Amino acid sequence: MRIFNSRAAVIKNLASIISIILCFAYIFLNWNGIPARVPGHFDAAGNITSWSGKGTVWILPLIMLALFVLMTAAGKFPSMLNTGVKITEENKERLYPILKGMADTIKLIICLMFTTISISITAASALPVWFLAVSVAVIFGSTAVYCIMLRKAR
Repeated sequence: MRIFNSRAAVIKNLASIISIILCFAYIFLNWNGIPARVPGHFDAAGNITSWSGKGTVWILPLIMLALFVLMTAAGKFPSMLNTGVKITEENKERLYPILKGMADTIKLIICLMFTTISISITAASALPVWFLAVSVAVIFGSTAVYCIMLRKAR
């Protein structure tokens, strides 16, 4: 079954791609200004708890790119996803677009989170105090919304 991209899916994917490009571009353009030691870990309050070498700033953007590719593949093959809802021939027309929407939404959230963290690392600054709470709330909130949509559409 071919799943077509809705306007929302195109916007989410475009925003994810822009986030990835901006992250790589920000690091590349600011490379000479990045200190030799950058934050390697943050605690739950966003405080820096360990330091790493300058080259580690590339790790998160590369992980983000890999996750983008994997989540894009998951959106193309929603039958691979563990949904908690039994997918049958009768309901897959309703459920697959919801699953793709969920994959696209989570992909966008991950890209925005990783870009924010990468910029903080590059600037050698702490994360905002609210970052962890908002990130967790947005991920679990959007997942809950899509799970409710799946239950209703089954």
